[in-house]
Amino acid sequence: MNIEIRAWDKEKSHMVDDVVFLDFRGMQVGCHRTGYGSYCQPFENTEFLQYTGLKYRNGKKIYKGDICQYFVFDDEYFRHEVVYHEGAFGYCIKHVGFIAFAENYNLKWKNGQSEHIEVIGNIYENPELIEKRERP
Repeated sequence: MNIEIRAWDKEKSHMVDDVVFLDFRGMQVGCHRTGYGSYCQPFENTEFLQYTGLKYRNGKKIYKGDICQYFVFDDEYFRHEVVYHEGAFGYCIKHVGFIAFAENYNLKWKNGQSEHIEVIGNIYENPELIEKRERP
């Protein structure tokens, strides 16, 4: 099983398109960003975001740190940050706690894809899309 990650470059304040390698001896990550080319940066300047293994309705991958919009009815939706907690990906709801994607039957996953969810941004580039980040 491959683990896919993308990364937020804290120093340059942009999302890295592709993590090329991880150097644990030198404590740096090799990155590639379209328009910037390839470069290395220290781990401390990097926030790693793992792919959840799930996709939303247009086939786009869902990563930790993404902001997802969940459609309840035609005109009603909720927005939450994708988090990793106790071995599962999901989101947190105030006064309820952590809900794993696998435990939410309203999202109706089929072949790892849901018609009832949409990624609208991420917490690094679009923090204004959610009022307050809640973490477990």
